[in-house]
Amino acid sequence: MQKSKTTVKANLFTSAKKTTPVKETKSKVISLTITPELEKHVKAYVEAKSQCKNWDAKLSIEEGFIKDKARDLYLEEYKKQGRNIGSFKLGDVTVSIQDRYPKMTDDVATIIAENFPGVIESDTEYLFNQEILKKHIEVISDALQNAEGIPEADLAVLIEAKETVNVKKGTIDTLAQYGEQMTDLFYAIAPIVSMR
Repeated sequence: MQKSKTTVKANLFTSAKKTTPVKETKSKVISLTITPELEKHVKAYVEAKSQCKNWDAKLSIEEGFIKDKARDLYLEEYKKQGRNIGSFKLGDVTVSIQDRYPKMTDDVATIIAENFPGVIESDTEYLFNQEILKKHIEVISDALQNAEGIPEADLAVLIEAKETVNVKKGTIDTLAQYGEQMTDLFYAIAPIVSMR
């Protein structure tokens, strides 16, 4: 009778480890002597940077106002035409209501799903419970290769699920089918508005 040879397989997790980059220590920033000409440019830079921040704040305020009005005007035109109108102009600004939506809580998603069936979809990502994984890393590696060795109690909590809820792609194109509730749905799903 011939004995079968058992080959030892490399640990899957060890072979997957990445090397961590060496962190550089932060040194104290020193000040160098500057010429009057360079000082003039540094002051102009600091002033321009400050003005930029002020203009960015003003831009943000105006953008917020325009986006609010754009949403209302978009909905009016959508209702008239009975379809997604795509991008549109407001004076010199092009506005796009995108088929992209902000993240939402489970509570908000539940309310939207109850009122507008078919608009919300759920996506589940399965993750390893890190504590159990570290505790049984060798056994888990072997189990993945040989399907043996993990206590049933730990196996039951090994994998964790991370569920996210999202508005389905294409929802912006189906608003008209919600009739009188179209405006409620539009504001509930809050599609991303971009301007250029």
